[in-house]
Amino acid sequence: WGPMTMAAGRIAGRGLGAILLLLQGASLAWLPPRHHFTPPRFSLSKTCPQQRGACFGSILSRRRVVLDVMSEGNKQVVGGKISTGDRVSPQEQQEEHDRMPPRLKEYDDLKDLLAVLQEFYDSVDVNGREAATAMNHLKRLQGQAKTESQSDAVESIMKKFSMIALKEVETLDAKSAALAINALGQGRGKKRVSLLLDFVRPLLSRLHGNPDGFSSRALAMVMNAFARNKIFPGNTRLQHADKDVSLSKDVADLYQTSSRLMQEKFHADADTFSWSMLLNAYACANLFDSQLLQLASNELVMKKDAPSPQDLANIVNAYHRFGVDDGAIYDWSRSQILAISPKRFSIQEITSIWTAYSFQLEKMQVGSRLGNNEVAQKVQLVCTHMAEAAMLLPANRWTKQGASLIMNALSREWIGNEKLKLQILSKTSEILCNEDGFWNLKAQDVGLILNGLARLNHTDSTLVSRLEKAAVGLKQGDWSAMDIVNVVDALDRLKLHNNTDLVKYMEKAVLQSPMGFFSARSLCSLIYASSGIPTLSSSIDLWNKFASDFFVQKNPKLQWSSIGLFALGLTRGEWKTSSHSVLYQRLLEIVQNTSFKHVDWQTLVRLVDVERKHRHNTVMNSKKEDIEHLVMSALRGFEGAGMLSSVSDILCREERIAGEAEPLMLGKLAFAISTAPEGVFSSYQVEEVLVILRKFILALPVNKFGGEAISLILRAFQRAGCLDLALFRRMSWAFRQTEHVSIREAVVMARALSEVKQRDSELSIFLSRFIRAQDSSAFTTDELAILVSSFSRKSVLDGSLYRFFAGCILQHSLSDFSAQNVATILHGYSKAGIWQEEVFRHLSQAARQLRPLRLQEAGLISEAFSHAETRKRGRGDR
Repeated sequence: WGPMTMAAGRIAGRGLGAILLLLQGASLAWLPPRHHFTPPRFSLSKTCPQQRGACFGSILSRRRVVLDVMSEGNKQVVGGKISTGDRVSPQEQQEEHDRMPPRLKEYDDLKDLLAVLQEFYDSVDVNGREAATAMNHLKRLQGQAKTESQSDAVESIMKKFSMIALKEVETLDAKSAALAINALGQGRGKKRVSLLLDFVRPLLSRLHGNPDGFSSRALAMVMNAFARNKIFPGNTRLQHADKDVSLSKDVADLYQTSSRLMQEKFHADADTFSWSMLLNAYACANLFDSQLLQLASNELVMKKDAPSPQDLANIVNAYHRFGVDDGAIYDWSRSQILAISPKRFSIQEITSIWTAYSFQLEKMQVGSRLGNNEVAQKVQLVCTHMAEAAMLLPANRWTKQGASLIMNALSREWIGNEKLKLQILSKTSEILCNEDGFWNLKAQDVGLILNGLARLNHTDSTLVSRLEKAAVGLKQGDWSAMDIVNVVDALDRLKLHNNTDLVKYMEKAVLQSPMGFFSARSLCSLIYASSGIPTLSSSIDLWNKFASDFFVQKNPKLQWSSIGLFALGLTRGEWKTSSHSVLYQRLLEIVQNTSFKHVDWQTLVRLVDVERKHRHNTVMNSKKEDIEHLVMSALRGFEGAGMLSSVSDILCREERIAGEAEPLMLGKLAFAISTAPEGVFSSYQVEEVLVILRKFILALPVNKFGGEAISLILRAFQRAGCLDLALFRRMSWAFRQTEHVSIREAVVMARALSEVKQRDSELSIFLSRFIRAQDSSAFTTDELAILVSSFSRKSVLDGSLYRFFAGCILQHSLSDFSAQNVATILHGYSKAGIWQEEVFRHLSQAARQLRPLRLQEAGLISEAFSHAETRKRGRGDR
């Protein structure tokens, strides 16, 4: 019986093989006749009968479903499609799955997939689960649509399946509902947004009525799809496009409900992926939910599952965008990030993580103290890790936005390895300059890259030329306000004034922008940057545009840093138009209407600088004889004094001024108050402000003072009559410690020395040595007059110093001396009791040539010569 059994087996095997081949051909009927996909052939393993049975059963099942669907029986035609009546029951879910075209995940060509799905839609009464599966596979390959016809085909089939899923969204299992909505969310355009909006109300109804069938992962995927397509509360475009006003309220309710369900029901089974998707959705929607963020932090740090790079990028990006300094989440993320190989990160993940941790370091304000801050060092490791990941990333995996964000993150200077920093800078520039690279850069990319180069103070002529070409090729409507600000600011900081094409293009972009396009903060930045670029600084139209744009700003709320930038922009440029005066008045209004809280020292200095600039401009314009113009100039001068009054009020208040008070800042403020126009302050008010500044001056270490700061402080307190002995001694000590002293600073110090009652021998010796070490031709006649008078008043009998003065005086021509110079120098020599015959004769000749000579000047010279004597002839030659 053995041979007969074997023969019968072989015959049965051949018959079974023939049947299988026949059925295999039928199963391939789903494939279009022309395709580029070669489906894997069925194989019947000789060693695995279970596999043969499973394969055979699958083929028979598919064949039976196709024959059943096409048979007539009790079926009816509904809407041009064959309907099988009721949807498949849960007990028949496996049969439903078998109705789907086989091996959809193995399709790698969009054309083939479209043909199969269209045939499936036309042949079967598709249910919601099947529609969601089909949409998910279509989403996977939709990126291959290069032509308009292909895109239309994708959208057409996607819409057909989405309508089926929409009808059953309230009863679908959570996974299928999430797949359908997520598939729609991966697309772009108004059609997709419209389809997604249709899901809002049914989904919200389901979450309110029966949320138990949902899961944390499904909820996160759904909300992420909505947020990615800008379907969130506060989106003005959504509000304008929505004819039904209540839909906006439903969208807001959807986000609130999702947060509540996550906190009350779903957080227990939420894994890292679910949290990352949900946090990313709320970050995209810019919906800050402190309770949700706190719960996420508590849950995530306890998770044992290994997060992916994408999960970590979404999480840290969310906390960064909301400005939440959650130490626990950043510590947890840091350890997870450093445990992942740099090779696993994509460009998007690199930039998200790098940016978040760069800002984290900036908030720590570690600066030069980075080496002493252990926490900052650990955070810095993440930035370095991301730089290494970027270096390992092949050029073909970079994106335009990724390259721009890499440049922006790199410019924040938080990489510990300087060599690595230069390498990543070189690689980024090389990729951006590649002929086969990103020619179609967007305005945002151009702005971020140029801003990064400016922060790094790195000028790459090839890259800049590439960016200039990309920028001028864009339409004016492609630019946002921030993009324009970034480019103009970079042109100023990198001194790219000769790039006339780009400068002119940006000027045109500003001039063509609609009224109100720029915020008050953006205008402050533009004013500052434009004042440093000659072409823009001299553009009358541009400054008129700035003035008109600021005029329409109703009660702008600006931070003091922006106000200081505004003031500095007005100070830097030449005031060639009336627009500058208009802008100054606007600045004054903003200062007077802004709370003094959080004002900083640097901004106060910039305000007094711009006030001085405005006053100088008023005086220059007042030389005109037009009466009306003189009246307006006088009024503007009075308004300018209002700036000093505001600064005085800020200094006199008890609240702390932000930032560190540097000596030069204190000197400028003191000098501005002491030289205020007559009538602005009383002598008591000036003394009150200077007493406050004196406390800050005496509190600073002497090694911080420079010659200019000492000069300004002494001049201010001398002018106000408030220079006391303690302050002078402090300045004297600081002056002797100064490494670099100018002649002007030495002159001021000498004048201060002459006005205090107590002698300072150490300072007198220091000044004498410094002055005699200078070139004799370096002193002006005014400086010589002050020095001779100052030393004589302190009875400094230093013959070598007076002989040096004599040599300096004789080098000047007679026309260099004024009547005041002649009188002061003669008085000085007479008071010191030192007679210099050559000096006397030189000044005598200079006095005779003074034309015209006023009565007061004649009296000064006569009085000076009455005291002067010479060794040879006594008082005879007067």
